[in-house]
Amino acid sequence: MIEPWLIRDLGVVDEPEDYELDVWAGLIPIKQIAEYPIADEGKPQNMEIPKHILDYYEQNKNNF
Repeated sequence: MIEPWLIRDLGVVDEPEDYELDVWAGLIPIKQIAEYPIADEGKPQNMEIPKHILDYYEQNKNNF
């Protein structure tokens, strides 16, 4: 059975016999970005955002 799609993190890697099929093969790049953290309204307004949360944000924010 031919799978209609696969999820891979290695790029386009088809089996040699797949190239004989009359179907498009490739990948659709998807990019995930982080936006600035939003605190829960139930927490005190002056509570600082933890460093590990800000570090994650800095590493994954939109860098265009």
